[in-house]
Amino acid sequence: MIRSKRQISSAVLESSAFKDFIARLRDNTLACDAGGKVLRLKRYIPSNARPCVIDEVLDALKENTKIEALYIQNFEDGFLDEQLDGLLDVLRLKRIWAVNIGENMRTSLQAWRRFADGLHETAVAYMYASEHHFVNTTLKVDMRDTIREIRKAHVVPHSLSVIKNCKNMWFNPKVPDWAKELSGNMDDDAIRQVRKVAGERGVKQLEQYRKDSRCVRRGPSKRTIVQTEESMMYRTKLLKAKLKRGVKAVEEQDKKLTRKKPVKRRKMAGSTQGGRNLETEVITKPAVSSFGRTIKRADRY
Repeated sequence: MIRSKRQISSAVLESSAFKDFIARLRDNTLACDAGGKVLRLKRYIPSNARPCVIDEVLDALKENTKIEALYIQNFEDGFLDEQLDGLLDVLRLKRIWAVNIGENMRTSLQAWRRFADGLHETAVAYMYASEHHFVNTTLKVDMRDTIREIRKAHVVPHSLSVIKNCKNMWFNPKVPDWAKELSGNMDDDAIRQVRKVAGERGVKQLEQYRKDSRCVRRGPSKRTIVQTEESMMYRTKLLKAKLKRGVKAVEEQDKKLTRKKPVKRRKMAGSTQGGRNLETEVITKPAVSSFGRTIKRADRY
C-alpha cells in the first residue's frame, strides 16, 4: 500500500521519536556529534519529510544555543523557498557558523538571491550549496566572498570538536597543527605541550574538546548515537529543574485558591449568653410518685 505524502508527514510529526528529538533540540540536550554541536539532520528525520517537518526543526533551532554546524542537505520534498527564508532567520541569530544546504533542488533562484543578500548578517564562515542553482549567475562567488569576510572577522568562536567534525563545505575549517593528533585521552605532558605551543587559549579549547568527546559515542551504525552517562545526567538535571519549577507553580496556585477571607460567625440565639452555654429545660409528661402525688420531672441538658 502506497501512503500519501500527507500521511508520511503526519506520521513523522505525531511520532514519539520526533517529539522527543524536537524537545531535546529545544533544551540543548540533543546528543549529536561533537558534544551536541554538529547536527546532521538526516540522521533524525527521513529525507522525504514535508515542509511542516522542516519548519518544526527550524523553530526548535531558534531556541537552541548549542548547535554550531548544521547539515540540512538533500530534503527535496521539504526544503522549499519558505524553508530557505526560515533558515536565514535562524542563521541571523549568529550561533551557527557552518551550514551545508546542498541538494535541495526545489528552491528558486529568487530565494537564493534573498539568502545571498542576507548572508552578511550571519556568522556563517563555512558553507556549501549545490551549484546548479547558480548557473549563469555570480551568486556563488558573492556568497563565497561574504563568508570569507566573515571568516576573517571571526564573528563567533569555533569549537575545536566542531572543526574536526566539519567537512563537505566549499572550504573546510583547518585544524590547528597542535591539534591534528589529538585524542580524547591526553596525559599531563601533552597538555603542557599544548600550553607551550598554543597558550592558554589552546588549553581551553583542548579541555572543551575532551569534554565534548565524552558526551556521546557511536552506536553500531553511523546513524546511531548513544547518550553517555554524562549526557544523560545533564538531561536529568534539566528535567528535575523543570519539574521543580512546575511543582512550585502548582503550590503557589493552591495557596491562592485556599487563601480566603475569614468568615465572621454570628452568635446563634439561645446558643450562648455571656460566654456561658445555656441549659435547656425540657418538661416531660407528668409522673406519679409512690405517694400518689402528681409531680413534674425536669430534665436538664
